[in-house]
Amino acid sequence: MDVTFDESEVMLRDTARRLAESLACSSVADFESFDREAAWKALYSAGFLGLRVPEDYGGGGGSTVDASIVVEALGRSLLPVPYLGTAALAGELLIAAGASAEVLERLATGDLRLAVGLTSDLSSLAVLGQPGDIVSFDGADADGVLVIGAGRRLTAVAPGRRAVGLDITRESLRGSPNQTVDVGHLGGELSAEATARFYARALSLVAADLVGVMSAALDTAVAYAAGRVQFGVAIGTFQAVQHLAADQLVSLEGARSLAEYAAWAADELETDDALEAAYCAKAYCTKAGRTLCEAAIQIHGGMGITWDCMAHVYLKRALVDGLAFGDHAYNISLLAELRGRRAS
Repeated sequence: MDVTFDESEVMLRDTARRLAESLACSSVADFESFDREAAWKALYSAGFLGLRVPEDYGGGGGSTVDASIVVEALGRSLLPVPYLGTAALAGELLIAAGASAEVLERLATGDLRLAVGLTSDLSSLAVLGQPGDIVSFDGADADGVLVIGAGRRLTAVAPGRRAVGLDITRESLRGSPNQTVDVGHLGGELSAEATARFYARALSLVAADLVGVMSAALDTAVAYAAGRVQFGVAIGTFQAVQHLAADQLVSLEGARSLAEYAAWAADELETDDALEAAYCAKAYCTKAGRTLCEAAIQIHGGMGITWDCMAHVYLKRALVDGLAFGDHAYNISLLAELRGRRAS
């Protein structure tokens, strides 16, 4: 297996990074006034909104690796648009359910924005009628929130009030379980196979966002260490700071490898193999992401715990990513259960 990106994937990565950097917020204050609508149009113009939608339906027909490349690039710039939640994840769920051509075409153009409804702890897809809140992870501006309804068919419920959260780069909404909305034909019964494949792709995409956040957090910390002078020299010359940054670089590269492999496996391997790769990637990236972002704050010293420093923004995004589709312990338990089942 050749793990390097091919020419088209490198071009996609570079294009996504340039676009994300051109739209990115330069300070914490910028997130409050960010123009999501203009950014959404830019993502549409770049062909990112329907990247995974089949070409016959107006999409790009891309792979899960392609989607993960874009997700990582947008995460790297902390771009405050709901791409992961209302384009990538919702798109994967609609494709898994066999949604109509009309729905997928509207998704690809950005005319229709749907979010994925999760349980109150964000660990799994929400099922209509089950107790607990419905929360749309990264669901700002959504026209509806997708949940599993009767007969394991997708149902769209109305988005409700904003869910309070740590992450200032993204908004999540409460779903209204008693109010459905008609957004078109959302497909048939979600089979066990289709659901499992969706989870494999979803976990790999959230892991990719974590990798993007980790990469930016470490770059920011290293740049600060190179310019921050203490005792007449840059703190980046201190061995303790160098070792801390080097350890986090090792963690970052491990996370990147697992996330990229999981994205590839989601399309290319048998379902159980794809799930195993996805559980490993999500578990590792969740734990490593938190550790790295905390280390970035430490490298910033006292500056790192101030509101105007971007270090806390990286940490908060990583923490919320860590909860989406289960935290480290949750995915380790799923991995153990899967391996136990396969061994029996």
